[in-house]
Amino acid sequence: MAQIAWDVVSLLGTIGLALLGLAVARRVLPRQSLRRQTDVVSAVYAALGVVYGVILGGVVVAAWNDYQAAEAATEAESAALVNLLRLSYPFPASAQTQVRDAVVAYADAVIHDEWPAMEDGHPPAPSAVAAAENLYRLYGNLGLGPVGRIPTYDAALSGLDDLDDARGARLLASAQGLPVGFWLVLDIGGAVVVGFAYLFAVEDRTTHAVLVVALTTTIVLFLILVRGLSQPFAEPLQIGTRGYTRVYDLAAVMRSPSPSPAPAATPMP
Repeated sequence: MAQIAWDVVSLLGTIGLALLGLAVARRVLPRQSLRRQTDVVSAVYAALGVVYGVILGGVVVAAWNDYQAAEAATEAESAALVNLLRLSYPFPASAQTQVRDAVVAYADAVIHDEWPAMEDGHPPAPSAVAAAENLYRLYGNLGLGPVGRIPTYDAALSGLDDLDDARGARLLASAQGLPVGFWLVLDIGGAVVVGFAYLFAVEDRTTHAVLVVALTTTIVLFLILVRGLSQPFAEPLQIGTRGYTRVYDLAAVMRSPSPSPAPAATPMP
C-alpha cells in the first residue's frame, strides 16, 4: 500500500508541475506568435509523439514479458516443491519425513525471508540458501541407502534440479530492472512531450489545462506501469506466494495417519 500511495502522490505532483509550467508558458509566450507557428509545432509534435510512443510501448511490452517470465519461474518452483513431496510417497517413513520437513523448511524460508528480501531489492535470504543446500545434501544421503533404488528417487533428483533452475530464474528476475539510462530517456522524453503541448495556441485556458492534464496523466500512468512490471516482487503488481502454500496443505496430509481400512461386511445369514 505504501508504494501505491507514493505512486498517487507522484502522479498528482507531476500533474501539478505540468500545470505550473503551463501557467508560466501562457504568461510568457505570446499567443500571436504561437498561432503563426502552429503548423511547424504540430508537425514536430506529431513526430515527437510517435517516437516517444513507440519507445514507451516497446518498454511496456518488454517489461510485461519479463514479468510473465518471473511469474512462470515462481510457479515452476512451487510446483517442483509439491512434486518432491509427492515423489517421496514410496520412500520409507523416516525418509519421507525428512523430505517433508526439508521441503517445508525451504517453503518457510522463501515465503517469510526471501520474499520480503526480494521486495526490498536485497540479496537472496541466507535461510533460503541454506534450505536449498540442505535439500541437495538430504537427497545425496538418501541415494546412498535403500531409497536410491526406488524408481521415484531418480525422478525426485530431476525435480530437485528443476527446483534449482526455477529458483535461479526467480532470483534473476528479482534482481533485474530497467537501467538508469532507460528511465532518463523515458522521464526526459515525457517531460519534452508535455512541454511541447504548451506551444499550441489554445485560446481557452481551461481547455489547454485539461489537454495537458490528460497527456501528463497518460504518460505518468504508463511509467508507473513500467516500474511495476520491472519490479515483479514489489508492490503494486507483486507476485504472490500462493503456490508455495500448497506445500503446507500436502505436508499436512502426509503427517495425518492413513485411514484404516473399513472392516469387511458380514454376509447376511
